[in-house]
Amino acid sequence: MSLYKEEQYQISYAKHNWSCQVCGNPANQIAHLIPQRKWLIEKYGERVINHNDNLLPACSLKCNDKLQLSQWQWEKKAEQIKKIIEN
Repeated sequence: MSLYKEEQYQISYAKHNWSCQVCGNPANQIAHLIPQRKWLIEKYGERVINHNDNLLPACSLKCNDKLQLSQWQWEKKAEQIKKIIEN
């Protein structure tokens, strides 16, 4: 895992008190709102996909799935994150 990715994961966990953002149980994994798929990393870049604004703590795959954005929301979320990174 890259240092950037690890740092962003830790920020997300801390920002949300290590709690699952669906059910409130202790989190043990990170959900990507825009999924972490090779073609999406190529499209938006690793810094967008692994930015803490694209990450939320989850406790299970069931909760993780509930946190993913719908495909038609990806572009808007990516643009929001790009603006944060640029500033």
